[in-house]
Amino acid sequence: MRIFFRHEKVRAVQKEMMKDIYSAFVESKHIIIHAPTGCGKTDASLSPAISYAIENNLNVFFMTPKISQHLIAMSVVKDLRQKFDLDIRAVDLVGKSHLCINEEVMDKEVNDFYELCKKKVKNHECPHYIIARGYNVKQRSEAKARLDEILRWYGAGRSCTAVKRHCLSYGESYGIKGPCPYEVSLEIAKRADVLICDYYHVLNPYIASSFLDRIEKELEDSILIIDEAHNSPERLRAALSSSLDKRVVLKAAEEARSIKNKVLAKHIEAVIPFIEKLEDRMDYEEGDEAIVYKEELPSMRDFLLDMEESGLEFLEKSNRHRSYLLRMKRFFSMWEEEDISFLRLMRKTERGLKIDFKCLDPSVISSEPLNRAHSTVLMSATLKPGSMYRDMLGLDADRTVIKEYKSPFPKKNRLVLIDKSISTKYERRTESEYKRMAEHIRDIVNNVPGNSAVFFPSYKVMGEVLRYIGNKIKKRMFTQQEGMKAESVKEMLESFQAEKERGAVIFAVSGGSLAEGIDLPGKSLLAVVVVGIPLGEPDIETKALIRYYDFKYGKGWDYGYIFPAMNKAVQAAGRCIRSETDKGLIVFMDERFAWSKYKRLIPEEYEMKETSNFKKTVRKFWSSKS
Repeated sequence: MRIFFRHEKVRAVQKEMMKDIYSAFVESKHIIIHAPTGCGKTDASLSPAISYAIENNLNVFFMTPKISQHLIAMSVVKDLRQKFDLDIRAVDLVGKSHLCINEEVMDKEVNDFYELCKKKVKNHECPHYIIARGYNVKQRSEAKARLDEILRWYGAGRSCTAVKRHCLSYGESYGIKGPCPYEVSLEIAKRADVLICDYYHVLNPYIASSFLDRIEKELEDSILIIDEAHNSPERLRAALSSSLDKRVVLKAAEEARSIKNKVLAKHIEAVIPFIEKLEDRMDYEEGDEAIVYKEELPSMRDFLLDMEESGLEFLEKSNRHRSYLLRMKRFFSMWEEEDISFLRLMRKTERGLKIDFKCLDPSVISSEPLNRAHSTVLMSATLKPGSMYRDMLGLDADRTVIKEYKSPFPKKNRLVLIDKSISTKYERRTESEYKRMAEHIRDIVNNVPGNSAVFFPSYKVMGEVLRYIGNKIKKRMFTQQEGMKAESVKEMLESFQAEKERGAVIFAVSGGSLAEGIDLPGKSLLAVVVVGIPLGEPDIETKALIRYYDFKYGKGWDYGYIFPAMNKAVQAAGRCIRSETDKGLIVFMDERFAWSKYKRLIPEEYEMKETSNFKKTVRKFWSSKS
């Protein structure tokens, strides 16, 4: 067994991980890896995967939702190629909409973009596709010559951004339209050994089959590595979910009339009385939500094609970014599904009644591709318990190995405290409890010599506690607002990081973008306080998940309620201590973190300690030498 590794030194935890992963490949098994942040999971998974793939003529798919990980994975491939003179090539693939350079299409809303792009290609109307692919013999011959030239420039691997820039500059150099970067990337993918992409490329049934056919890859001849795998069940559920309200229906009818399709407009408007009937029923329901039955909306099966064609015509003629006709078509395409793994419900919202079609079980789309692969690797810092992710994603139990690795970082660099005097249980959410939370948070963050983050179970609890924070904290404070746009979050985070020498505190929610998708090494974040367990609201969807997983595995409360909440809490805690030189403080602020059913889900290396004096304990930790 020879494993190519780009660094001179291999950490003990990486050595163990690589041995386990390679053994799984030899036996054509799947492996689920729970390993702390900073262990070097990307190198430890790609190195044995590439080594085994070279020996056995296999492909490697490295799937991650984070663009930063795309770049790291690409650097692993290029470094291995250079160090060991390996004949390997990687391709960096993102969604077609992110690579598009056609000004008539590129600004459309994502789902509408794909429909319009498909139509333009089919009708020979995209000049960039013609340059990249061509339709007749002459065009195809010219396209092949261009591709050969681009491949010489490409070498072992380039980022998707670099490919897009090169296609634009290529067109300018020759006085033609630039070749479609996505089509160029697909051609590179045919010749690539390592494909760096998103989950959706392989697991989304609306994309995967066509994608794999076009790049001429078979899953049976592939190793799949899924990074940040704790996110995959929720993202796959979202891919098979949709919603509808009266406004969407009225807008869709309006679009149909604008392109003179009065017949379709009338059929669409016929949906309105059904929604109004649901609104009447909702008035008699207790609470703000209720189950909806398939028959309570009319079948629109006979009009789906007309909605699609008319929606595309509307986009072309109106120059709008989105089409409600296409949105309505997607909803009713899903609504026809007959399966216990889907849920139909309606909810009262500020904009009126909203009808949801929800996927409960991601394995309905993930099980088949994951098990077809030679081997699948799931990895994350929060894949605990591994059996839940095995079941949720539908991996064959007999083929799946579950491994957990301990942190290689010095224990003295980390202090983990638990505050048992606090609870965010509904019956304990009182003014006095919120005041005590505010006092303890103040005593912690005021004594941290740098930046701190405080994560709450909900925006509501955060708002209540912040009422009593006032001016008690001596540092600059940042607060994540509900519905905050990504650009605003990014700006706030940059301002927060700029305060690392003086020290600041950021307030956010567990499970939100700041609790999972950020990397704040070193002084950028010295302390994290996790207030309460972010258990989902006991709404219809949560109860349906509990019933479904109880029926399927006998673990409804665990899979549908407790485990997802604890993973959010542990993810939030993991924002602190991102490397072996980091020193950090983690505080779990809720008595329930000490209860066995919750504590078992906290990493073993988090040896929680109690204190009756946060001010003194925190000061002592930061005054000690590491």
